[in-house]
Amino acid sequence: MNNAEEIIDYLNELAQQQNLVEQAIEICDEQILSVGGEFNGYKLEDLQKRFRSHSLIFKSDLVPYTYIGTHFDIYNLDNRYLGYFKLITSPDGELIDTISSYE
Repeated sequence: MNNAEEIIDYLNELAQQQNLVEQAIEICDEQILSVGGEFNGYKLEDLQKRFRSHSLIFKSDLVPYTYIGTHFDIYNLDNRYLGYFKLITSPDGELIDTISSYE
């Protein structure tokens, strides 16, 4: 196993230990409920959230810190793409920010 494979294995393990996908879905749901329970005109129970990716940003001109992004797409029950949600956490698992967008 080379260093890159070890780093990827470690990051996968870290994401599982920190429950990043579950945490992202929970926070997304909380945010939807806090603004009336709808996302792009659809009720929370009519949404599907599909994991897209984890990303590690360790150097950026935009922010002066390292973060892990957990990104998933949001669809209605007819599989129409509605938008996305991204959880931004520190490598220690602390919430930094969230980003969401809808079409």
